[in-house]
Amino acid sequence: MQELAARQGLGAPEYEVSAREPEGFLAWVALGGKIHGRGLGLSKKEAQQHAAKAAFAQLSGEG
Repeated sequence: MQELAARQGLGAPEYEVSAREPEGFLAWVALGGKIHGRGLGLSKKEAQQHAAKAAFAQLSGEG
């Protein structure tokens, strides 16, 4: 996702993770000041990975 974002001139991804929700952690990734992906996971790392996958899908036209 980082390489794809760089090719599109969006810069480095910035991740934010919410406090633990009943379902797990909620993370989102912003590129160029805009949120491109959200993810839910049982750990912060898992939530960030799901957010990255969602952002990649959106940026590559798959989502």
